[in-house]
Amino acid sequence: MTTDKSTALEDTAYPVLPLLTTVVFPGTVATLHVSRKQSISLIRQNNEIDGEIVLALAKEVTSDETRYGDLHKIGVIARIVKIQESHKDSYVLTVAAERRVHLVKFVTEEPYHIAYVEEVVEDFGNPNEQRAMTKRIADLTERLTKIDDRYSPEYCNLFDLSRDEPGFYCDTVANQLHIPLDWKQRVLDALSITERAGILIGIITEELHKASIENELKSKVELSLDRHEREKYLRQQLTEIRRELGDADPEEKLVKDYENKIASNPNLPDHVRERALLETGRLSLLSSASAEYGSTRNYLDFLLSLPWNRRGAEENDVVSIEKTISKGYYGHDAVKTEVLDFLAIRKLTADIRTPVLCLAGPPGTGKTSLAELIAKALNREFININVAGTTSVEEIRGRNRTFIGAAPGKIIRAFSKLKTCNPVVVIDDLDKLSEHKLGYSLPLLFVEVIDPRQNKCFFDEYLGLPFDLSEAIFIVTVESLDSVPDTLCERMEVIESAGYIESEKVDIARSFILPKLMKRHKLTASDMKISKNAIRKIVRNYTLESGILGLKREFEVLCRKCVRQKAASGKVAWKITERNLERYLGTPIFIPEVAETQPEVGVATGLAWTGSGGDLMLVEGLRMPGSGNVFTTGSLGDVMRESIQAAHSYIRSKADLLGIDYSDFGNNDVHIHFPSGGIPKDGPSAGVAVSIAIASVMSECPIRNDIAMTGEVSLRGKVLPVSGIREKIAAAHRAGIFRIILPAANEKDIKALPDQLRDEIEFIFVETIDEVFEHTLLDFDPKVLSLQQLVQNEIVRVTKNIQKQARLGKGGIVEKKKRSSAKRPKKR
Repeated sequence: MTTDKSTALEDTAYPVLPLLTTVVFPGTVATLHVSRKQSISLIRQNNEIDGEIVLALAKEVTSDETRYGDLHKIGVIARIVKIQESHKDSYVLTVAAERRVHLVKFVTEEPYHIAYVEEVVEDFGNPNEQRAMTKRIADLTERLTKIDDRYSPEYCNLFDLSRDEPGFYCDTVANQLHIPLDWKQRVLDALSITERAGILIGIITEELHKASIENELKSKVELSLDRHEREKYLRQQLTEIRRELGDADPEEKLVKDYENKIASNPNLPDHVRERALLETGRLSLLSSASAEYGSTRNYLDFLLSLPWNRRGAEENDVVSIEKTISKGYYGHDAVKTEVLDFLAIRKLTADIRTPVLCLAGPPGTGKTSLAELIAKALNREFININVAGTTSVEEIRGRNRTFIGAAPGKIIRAFSKLKTCNPVVVIDDLDKLSEHKLGYSLPLLFVEVIDPRQNKCFFDEYLGLPFDLSEAIFIVTVESLDSVPDTLCERMEVIESAGYIESEKVDIARSFILPKLMKRHKLTASDMKISKNAIRKIVRNYTLESGILGLKREFEVLCRKCVRQKAASGKVAWKITERNLERYLGTPIFIPEVAETQPEVGVATGLAWTGSGGDLMLVEGLRMPGSGNVFTTGSLGDVMRESIQAAHSYIRSKADLLGIDYSDFGNNDVHIHFPSGGIPKDGPSAGVAVSIAIASVMSECPIRNDIAMTGEVSLRGKVLPVSGIREKIAAAHRAGIFRIILPAANEKDIKALPDQLRDEIEFIFVETIDEVFEHTLLDFDPKVLSLQQLVQNEIVRVTKNIQKQARLGKGGIVEKKKRSSAKRPKKR
């Protein structure tokens, strides 16, 4: 806008009619359809012919009624030419727009808008410049009518009639263009003729660009259609020529091949044969150039590749199976025993549905290797389906063929690669399924896969037919059962596989890992020799895990370095020992915990069970003046904090037994710290160690450094059982501790330990924490008791004797009555 000049009209308020679907320019006649409530009120009260109203474009309106702020400020004054009633509560209004006006002030908006306006004065500018711009507009509109079908050549003749008046010419052209309303309003808002012409040139140029792109796309489509018709005609001609020459049509030959495959496959069920013939018939009617032809052919190939009712021969000799599994799987005798029991049941009770095996344990403990050995022992095919990271139902059950990119699910896709329908199928990492975006429980989808009562008719959406999975043996592997639903666990026989201890890892490395890796890297026994102590150091200082994955990687590093030197020099003879190991693997990564060198007050040696195996866990206690508070540090969880509080309360109740003054608990604070504060810790198994640490700092008795302990402690001082006994004992043995205090309820776990641990370690089983004091505190003398403790112990002893005599007396009377009743003859 280049001028603010305006001419005030008479002091008359004009009715304002909001426009929603069009912009009216000065000098044009427009027909408007009026149906909104405000507009109808305006027409009914201003229905005189030649009456004047203001037309203004409304902005984006979300409600039925418009407000002051909804209207553009530049509009036109129009004269009413004709009013005609159309339907009920609607009119057709014909108006002749005369000149631009500026809406200055609104008087009211009910029942319709009324406003004062000012007539704007247009800036005509330089005539020569305007003539050049109007000529440019004329050239552009002529080009537009040639390439855009929406404009006829008569438009140019209509435009030429008003070229002598540049302002009216621009309004006429803008009124006839098929452009958005806001673009037309920009032309109406421009009060300078030069500015108006510039805006119009930009709009027409943009329309020319869009029309060119549309014409280019249209020509490409037409060319593609013509090429398709030409190819279709040539293919028909080629088919006729082949028939005349006696050659077979490739498409017809493909259909016959499918029909022969279907007819020659005796294992296909009837419903599968019918579907295959139906799809073959559809394929014969489709053009090879169509997308559906390719998808139908892929479906037929997949359908015929499945092992329908094809069973492989199975090994049933239990002795041979046991020999194969024992030879290829080291350690975990309890696991092997349970697996062999499972396989024996399948042989003797073939008609009974046996449960699905679920192998649970840390990574690298041989779960998948054991499943592979089972397949080898049974002489069955083996396939591993890893479902970790699966996020959708379609990945498991497939996607319907009606969708673009349809594909079968992981289960059926795995079976299409097999030759038999009775393989050993491992579903790996079932506990690592991703959360579905809609909240579905993806693990529950595997119920119909593994459950023998349901998998006889497993339905894949892509296949569209039921497939029998009941002949297969499913083995599920998980790291933890916490994320597996109970509904799924109930259908599986869970076999927990614990981690390997150090001696087992050394034996596995020497007997299995090293021979395989050296054979794979083309190394001989003389090329590289690794001592037993070197292997033990690798286990201790270069790996920290329950399994053997990291151990295997370290040996692969050694093999690669040896192969590199052998390739460079042609000959190599490495002798790796404990002393020179760092030369090949670098500085040790882990420093294992070791036992304390001397007894100390407040330092107890606990045992921990982590995801990487067992380890020592020192518990440090400190006594300091205070008000009886207990402070804890070391990244502890809620369960461990509660266990510390319970231990402190129990030790406080046993002050007389430990020779502690009661006032010491109220006048001193106790600080319990677990080293390695960056590692989160939780669980109740440190209760015994915490209790001894608190008892030590309060009684000032040193704790023996050659004994380790584990167990949960209740508020009554009972020592409760804990888990991970095997790993904890191995950790203590590795650290040079050969005396261990365990809960009495864990005595059953000692039977599963290797002979070396059972023979070299002294186990002390306790039921109460009072028994631990005697074995751990150096200056503790249980015979030196206070008078109060002696009286209390005597009362407990007498009470137990009375209760025992009462039970024996009652039982004797009952037994006597039974005997007397047995001798009494029955009345008839």
